[in-house]
Amino acid sequence: MLCSFPVIAGAEDVTEASYGEAVETLVALGIMEGAGGDLMLDKVLTRAEFVTMLMRVMNSEYQNDSMYFEDVPKSHWAFTDISTACMMGIVQGNEEKKFQPDRPVVYEEMVKMLVCALGYGTYASLKGGYPAGYMAVAQQKDLFDNALGRQGLIVKRHLAAQMIFNALDVPLMQENGFGEYIETELDASKTLLSQKMKIRKGEGIVKANSVTSLSQSGGVSDGLVQIGNKTFREGVSNALWQLGYTVTYYADISETEDTPPLIYSRIAENKNEVITVNDNDIADNCTKREFIYKSEGKSRKFSIDLYADLIYNGVSTGGFTAADLKSASGSVTLIDNDNDRDADVILVSDYVTILVGNYNTASYMAYDRDDVNKFIELDPESDDYNSIIYENGEECRFSLVRENSVLSVAKSKNLTGKKSITAMLSNESVSGVFEAVDTTDNIAVIDGVEYRMLSGVYAKIKDYMGQSITLYLDAFGNIAGADDRIISKFSYGYLIEAAAKGSISQQTQFKILTETGDVEIINGAKKISLDANSAISGSEIPSKLTTTARSGGTEKDQLIRYRLNQDGEINAIDTVAIGKGGDADSLSKDIEYKGGEKLSDRRRYIGNLFGYEKAEFTVDDNVLVFAIPKPAEKSEDTKYEVYGKSYFVQNEYYELEAYDLEDDMTVAACIIQDAAVEEVSDLARVVIVDKISVAIIDGEEIHKLSGYHQGQKMDFYAKDQSVFLSDATNTLYKRGDIVLLAADKRGDVANAVDVFTGIVADNGAMNSFNGKEKNPFN
Repeated sequence: MLCSFPVIAGAEDVTEASYGEAVETLVALGIMEGAGGDLMLDKVLTRAEFVTMLMRVMNSEYQNDSMYFEDVPKSHWAFTDISTACMMGIVQGNEEKKFQPDRPVVYEEMVKMLVCALGYGTYASLKGGYPAGYMAVAQQKDLFDNALGRQGLIVKRHLAAQMIFNALDVPLMQENGFGEYIETELDASKTLLSQKMKIRKGEGIVKANSVTSLSQSGGVSDGLVQIGNKTFREGVSNALWQLGYTVTYYADISETEDTPPLIYSRIAENKNEVITVNDNDIADNCTKREFIYKSEGKSRKFSIDLYADLIYNGVSTGGFTAADLKSASGSVTLIDNDNDRDADVILVSDYVTILVGNYNTASYMAYDRDDVNKFIELDPESDDYNSIIYENGEECRFSLVRENSVLSVAKSKNLTGKKSITAMLSNESVSGVFEAVDTTDNIAVIDGVEYRMLSGVYAKIKDYMGQSITLYLDAFGNIAGADDRIISKFSYGYLIEAAAKGSISQQTQFKILTETGDVEIINGAKKISLDANSAISGSEIPSKLTTTARSGGTEKDQLIRYRLNQDGEINAIDTVAIGKGGDADSLSKDIEYKGGEKLSDRRRYIGNLFGYEKAEFTVDDNVLVFAIPKPAEKSEDTKYEVYGKSYFVQNEYYELEAYDLEDDMTVAACIIQDAAVEEVSDLARVVIVDKISVAIIDGEEIHKLSGYHQGQKMDFYAKDQSVFLSDATNTLYKRGDIVLLAADKRGDVANAVDVFTGIVADNGAMNSFNGKEKNPFN
């Protein structure tokens, strides 16, 4: 007799989505096991292995030790299961009394065993026998849902799991009589689950747990959960986290009690319409009836029931407002649990992120690395709140918190009852090159992989652009911070030239007047970030410097800020913004070339500030003065110099550009164009000595002479102490001596000549040269 049931070709290639529920359920019920966490779903199943799985379902009180098959001796690992199945009429073997336990089970054999286990063996015989009659019964009882096959198909573990799962809640047949006069008894409540495994299967909305309920902040007793109108012990299920969802549950009813324990609960996929939206995708114009959000670049809407329940960070708050729909930092989940197209439950996850700096395991305190006023206490014994910490979905202890851990902390805001604190712990990090950024969607690209950045993170990590970095991730895979120990600071430099390193190289070489006053050739990295934008090929930088508006349209002869990677290569460049201030990621040209005015003793200068006719500015000991030679001398590297504050002398005029003006009007860097460098070297100054001391600069011992020139306190340096020896006494100059120092603009002394020695000046004498009176040595 030919089979009349439908088949599909390649049925063994079933997707995981189609058998996932079956596998998860059988694992939870103890029917299916793996090895070391591997369920081996694509492994071919033997006849002995399938019988063993089926007998876990049958849960027989009687175990048969009779030997039925010659190839299944009592020493065989599956002997008891195979013998018991034979006694129950589930298996028969062949005429030679062979069972062939290690042969792969084929599709029709699996179907026959399941039909017999359900009590339909005689019924199948009347409908055509093996295999057609069994196939017909299996189709009638929906055993083929997501498990269609064909005769002779070798069964893999995932297909067997689906078939057994389908059989679990089929009504059992009770047969009375024999032959043509068989009487059958069907009772929908009597299934393999209820009769053999003593398990109740049901469906309902999770309405309350030990923390809260849908309608109020208080929940049921500790360890309990309410599904529909029934109460269960939570057991090993996930029901605590399924509040508001319609779930399918399995409860152990082997013992007679009012609150049986749950074995497993699963969100019913066909009974819940659910959306989860991250905070940055939620629109500001949501209402109580309409949730508006962005998905795949389009604006979308989800209707809300006016009486929807709000669960804020795990605890019910009763009613809700439109403002509750805008999560500060986290996500909003809407659940339609009755298929009426309106959200019935609103779950708000509002997290505060702590990138741990200091922590104390005794007090259960963790403090944010960047803000000591941002901290969390997670005392498991607190009387004021319930706290729980999870790592990788498993409950864990505070002892796993360490420096640079990321805690995503959700606090409830209920007004009555205990507060609830849930902390998601992550000790995960990712290392790689920070290649690109999308500030609109807060996305950073690390080695080609996109990561979402938490709010405010980009401002902290933007200096990493183009650099190899280590980033710390929260429990949701978002970037929460970076390892700041490997950040190199930006340096000022005057870009003299930029050119490709070679015809086929992806690198560029830069000729730069550095802060130290040296002209250096510095290699560019293979990828370079320009003005804090996504890193591009280093060979593109010269043309980008030419075309960018911020640089003024030239690839050379401009002040830049640059940063080096760990290989000493330039991986980031900031160019000059057009106009005052620019932005946070660029240089700011605040003063144009204008004639200065006479300096006061406070070293203030007058220049033309963008947007203003005139403005004062000051310099301090940190100022950098880049002296750029005349055009005819620019080919000579020795004509480029960098000076400090001492470059500026009173009663002289300067034309300059000044950059990065601070709020107190202090300038960070200046450019003096067309400087005649030979004219400012070896400048002689008459100085009244105050004292001579030793300073350590860049790890090198330097001798410093402090004194007064033209009524102004100045410092001069020499690597050789003998420079400061008096010719007359062959001893170091002392306080009150007057000397003529030959020093450059940086204060480096090449020679000193006695002018007048032997004066021991008191404080009054020294104060007479404080700039308020005319200096006799001017």
